[in-house]
Parts: sequence; structure tokens; C-alpha cells
Amino acid sequence: MAEFKALSFLERCAGAVDGTFVKIRKPKAMFGDCYYCYKKYCSIILLGTVDACGMFINVNAGRPGSAGDASAYATSTMVRRISQKKWLTIQDNFRIQGTYIRPYLVGDSAFPLSATLMKCYDDSAGLQPHERTFNYRLIRTRRVVEQAFGRLKGRFRVLVHNNLDDPDFAADVAIVCCGLHNICERWNCPMEPTWLINTATYNQFHPGPNDQPHDDYEQAGWTVRRKLARRTHRDHPVP
Repeated sequence: MAEFKALSFLERCAGAVDGTFVKIRKPKAMFGDCYYCYKKYCSIILLGTVDACGMFINVNAGRPGSAGDASAYATSTMVRRISQKKWLTIQDNFRIQGTYIRPYLVGDSAFPLSATLMKCYDDSAGLQPHERTFNYRLIRTRRVVEQAFGRLKGRFRVLVHNNLDDPDFAADVAIVCCGLHNICERWNCPMEPTWLINTATYNQFHPGPNDQPHDDYEQAGWTVRRKLARRTHRDHPVP
């Protein structure tokens, strides 16, 4: 968390999460069409969480490309571990204006807001100064996972072009590549700029739902985000 705070001044951030497509051939099994994503090819979703250095600390893979990041996240072992308080749990009493701030992840608009997952404020109706500061800091933090996916696919082109038609095997390949990516990052293996691809072509983007809380779980996320945004703006405002 200290590394993310040094990077973007967001307190208690424990990771950045995102999803990306891993292109495959249409599976021969029944329901193969469900792997057809909005990019007009078949794929599985690789959901990854990275630390401030771009190292993968949690990965899930295998959901059909049509499912979307939110569905992949909701059904992941990551969420199960968070809900069971086996991850993102620290025995301390860090509070902002009386509200306990649990370690959290940051994600884009496709993910559901909660006390353990922060995303940007919807800017369609304009932003307050503290909301604008929070969005700026969060986007800088989230960029780490987007860049990690870029380096991952640059090094391991099997994630971009392959003849795999077994989603389970493709998921195993993707997870192994994430492990190899961590080894490369740790040992500073060379990364040629020409290896990078336009990750925007492969990363998912879905407009988020209206930025309004729908239940108590999301309401807790609203409260935490508001407290974080005001503290961040007070200490590190964006000009």
C-alpha cells in the first residue's frame, strides 16, 4: 500500500484490477457462441490484479468473452477471498472521519463500486473539486495494470494470436504467462518497445451504470470513496 500511496497519493490502495481479452478460436463444444465478444472474435477473459510495480498478485481466467469484466470479477476466487476476509484485511484501525477504510482495489467503470473496490466518479454531470482530484489520482493508479497487460501481451504473443479452441487450456496458458511475466519483471528482463501492442484493442470497455448506490454494499463504497476523495483533495489537490 505504501508503494501505491507514493505513486498517486491514494491511501490504503492494495492493487489495481482490470480484465483483458485472450483471443481463441471458437470452441467446438456446445455454447461456443458465448465466447464471441464485442470485438467480433472469440475470447476468454483474463482478470488480473497487480501491485504498484506491475507484478500480478491475483489472476483469474476462463470466463467467456461475452460475460464482461463485472461478471468475471463477481464470480472470481478473488471476490470470494475478499468477502471471506482472507484478503484485503489488516488488523488495524485506520479511519477517516470515523469511517474505517479497509484496503481496497481500484478498477475502471465496468466494476461495481464497493468498500473494497474504488472507481472514478461519473463526470457526465460535472465534478466537484475533490471528485476531480480523486478521479485523477485513481486513473494514475489504474494505469499500472493497463501497462502490465501491455507488457504481458508484448512478451507472450500466444495471448494475442493462437489456435487454441479449448477455453480451459487457454485459461491455464494465460495464468502461466502471468507467472512468467512476474519472473521477467523481477529480473528486469529486456522489453523491446516494438513488442508492445495497442492494448486498447484487446482491453474491454463498457460504460458503467448510473453512478448511484443501489444497495447497502454499494452505499458503503460511496461513503468510503467520499471520505478518501476529500482527504486526498485536502492533502494533494490537483491544480
